Amino acid sequence: MKAYSIYSINTDNNSENIVKTIKGSFSILGILIGPILFLFYRMWKEFLIYSVLLFVTYYLNISGVITKEFYQLCNMSIYLYIGFDFYNLYEQHLLSKGYSFKTRIIAYNKLDMEEKLMKQELL
Repeated sequence: MKAYSIYSINTDNNSENIVKTIKGSFSILGILIGPILFLFYRMWKEFLIYSVLLFVTYYLNISGVITKEFYQLCNMSIYLYIGFDFYNLYEQHLLSKGYSFKTRIIAYNKLDMEEKLMKQELL
C-alpha cells in the first residue's frame, strides 16, 4: 500500500479547489535525471541550489582539489538524496505556494486513492 498526501488551494476565480496529490515514496526519476526533475514541477529555487552544488563539485574535481572517485561519490550522493527526498521537497514547495494539507490516504493505487478521497468528501 502507498501513502498519498492531498494538498489543496482555493482560487479566487471560481469556487473549486485546485487539488494536488503526492505519492509518499521513492522517486526513481530523481535518481535518473536529478535536478532536472525540479524544472518539471516548477521548483526553480531547488533546481538552482542543486545545480550549483553539482557545479561546485565539478569545479573542485577539475581544479584537482578532490579526486575523481570522491567527485563521483558526491554526485551519486546528491542524486540519491534527490531520489529519496524529492516528494518531501515538493510538499514544502506546495506549502510555500499557499497550498494547505488536506488529508493523507493509504491506498493500493491512484484509482483506489481517488475513490477513498471522493468518499471522504461526500461525508
